[in-house]
Amino acid sequence: MKDKQELEDFIEKSTEDSSHQTSALVLRAQASEILVEELQQSFSQAKRDVQEQMAVLMQARGQVSEELVRLQKDNDRLQGKHNLHVSFQQAEDFILPDTTEVLRELIVKYRENIIHVRTAADHMEEKLKAEKLFLKEQIQAEQCLKRS
Repeated sequence: MKDKQELEDFIEKSTEDSSHQTSALVLRAQASEILVEELQQSFSQAKRDVQEQMAVLMQARGQVSEELVRLQKDNDRLQGKHNLHVSFQQAEDFILPDTTEVLRELIVKYRENIIHVRTAADHMEEKLKAEKLFLKEQIQAEQCLKRS
C-alpha cells in the first residue's frame, strides 16, 4: 500500500510539474509569437520607409539628370555662339579708322562691350557654381541614403 501511495504521489507530482512546464512553454511561445509579429510590423514599416526614400531619391536623380542635360545644352549653345562670332570676325575685313576720334569711339564701344560680356560671364559663372554645388549636394545626399 505504501508503494502504491508513493507511486500515486510521484505520478501526481510529475503531472503537476509537466502541467506547469507546459503552461510555461505555452506562455513563452505566445510571447515569442507576439515578438515575431512586432518584428514583422517593424520590418514592413522600415521597408515602406526605404521604398519612399528610394522614390524620392529616384525623383531627385531624375531632376538632377534633367538639369545636367539642360546645362550641357546651354554650354553647347554658348560654345556654338562663340565659334560663330570667331568665324564672323575672321571673315570680316577689319579696316582701321582714319582719324583718332573714330578710333577713340571704336575703343570706347569695344570697352563697353567687354564690360557687358564680363558682367554676363561673371553672372553665368556664379550661376554655374551654385548649380554645381547643388548637384554635388544632391549626389552626396543620394550616396548617403544608399549607404544607410
